[in-house]
Amino acid sequence: MTIGIICGLFNEYQMFISNISNTEQIIIDGVNYSTGKLNSKEIVISYPEPDKIEEAVAALKDNFSVKAIIFTGTGNTFVASLSQGNLMIISEAIDEDVFLAESTMIDGIFKIIEKLGEEFKLKTVVGKVLAPGHYLPDTDHIICIDEAGVTQAKAAVKLQIPFLMLRVLTKEQQYISFSEEEKRDIFTNIFWLIKGLVEMI
Repeated sequence: MTIGIICGLFNEYQMFISNISNTEQIIIDGVNYSTGKLNSKEIVISYPEPDKIEEAVAALKDNFSVKAIIFTGTGNTFVASLSQGNLMIISEAIDEDVFLAESTMIDGIFKIIEKLGEEFKLKTVVGKVLAPGHYLPDTDHIICIDEAGVTQAKAAVKLQIPFLMLRVLTKEQQYISFSEEEKRDIFTNIFWLIKGLVEMI
């Protein structure tokens, strides 16, 4: 089984590339895909531009026959109880429609967090991702705003590919305010999560 990973940040992409074996680079319609093995599992990693997300998802299915996709990236949140650097596991993406993430993959992530114990440093919540300009009437929802996230979820559901989405939370889109050490710590934690999930699928 081949697993697809679409990274929202180049730092994440670099971390995965440096930790997989038997790497091969393939370019399809201007998008770079890196194939290889993470332990014994076949994976394909891509870092597409925002306007190439739908094409990248389709290519993962049509050219690499992936059975599931993991999306990573950042999302902006205004929820007071959440802090910059928290990790949100997306249960659903919302614009005019609702696009549900694969529940078994969400359950798998929490099993891995439990297994990692104190080694896992990120506060983690489950929430929803919304497109900019779309708001929910109930303010108690745990949400983040990320147009790319909604596009990713919509493309995966359209092609009937199970997906998991992880978003590192920012406040007022201040990803640039993370120090290099903070970025390294965040992406290391996310790498171990995804590595564990890939092994479990």
